[in-house]
Amino acid sequence: MSTEHPALFVVGCGRSGTTLLRSMLDAHPELAIPGESHFLRRMLRLRRRYEHGSQFDLERYVADLSRDVRFRRWVADPEPLIERIRAGRPLSLADAVRATFGAYARSQDKIRWGDKTPDYVTMMPAISELLPEARFVHLIRDGRAVAASLAHQSWGPSRIDTAALHWVDRVTTGRRGGLTLGPDRYLEMRYEALLETPESALRQICAFVELDFDRAVLDRQASVERAARQVLATGSHLRLAQPLDVAEPLETWNTLSLHDQAMALGVAGGLLDEMGYLPGGCSLQSPSVRRRARRHARLEATRRLPVRVRAAASLIRRN
Repeated sequence: MSTEHPALFVVGCGRSGTTLLRSMLDAHPELAIPGESHFLRRMLRLRRRYEHGSQFDLERYVADLSRDVRFRRWVADPEPLIERIRAGRPLSLADAVRATFGAYARSQDKIRWGDKTPDYVTMMPAISELLPEARFVHLIRDGRAVAASLAHQSWGPSRIDTAALHWVDRVTTGRRGGLTLGPDRYLEMRYEALLETPESALRQICAFVELDFDRAVLDRQASVERAARQVLATGSHLRLAQPLDVAEPLETWNTLSLHDQAMALGVAGGLLDEMGYLPGGCSLQSPSVRRRARRHARLEATRRLPVRVRAAASLIRRN
């Protein structure tokens, strides 16, 4: 079994806007993107459990898939999806994965499928080996904003420096993987561009995966309604219900204390600078804020902060 269409995978560090992008793309009349899958990581690790020479153990695959919590959240009743997978008679793990996502797409009356699982940013080469048609959109957001958002999640790192380090790891790993894939299979997209020029960003993504652009992807209300079952009900992405231009402030890191700004810069400053996020971002906007920053930086320097944080505080002080 094979597919004539590229398979779109949206990846990135958590809290980078991948859920927003998924909800927009899922509004396309041809493209269906279910809730996060996550099970590909386990399936790849257990590949030998299903593939035995030229034989594929479909029943074992289906049994494992049926027990997967993420898969069962895709639709109210997953049993029809299971029957569609069986009917496809997949002969390999790749075929079974295609059949799984294809079954979901057909349940939504769509002809194309994609996936949005941010953590797959760390395993793009492995997925691309399994599915040669896979193409990856790596959504990247200012690491300070990501760290600020992660620190407010019950499941995320609670310390700003740890959250910033998580962002550095995910973005670096994704970009490294993208280099091995090449521009035909890997596209970097900035969250900031998605908010500021959504039509241009979405046209670029559609062209990348050979999907005709449809203005339905710009209909925010339709996007929210499609995402509501998997996302809004959890209460974890409530901003998706707001107009696009206020979906998430671009510079939420400005709400961080000066100490936390220094912590984030100390860990992620090199990559932020490399990616063009620091020009303007480090310049504090008003004289009073600059004065407070200088005073705070002097105090923190006397408290023997780690070297990288003292350096970041110095950078804030100079601005």
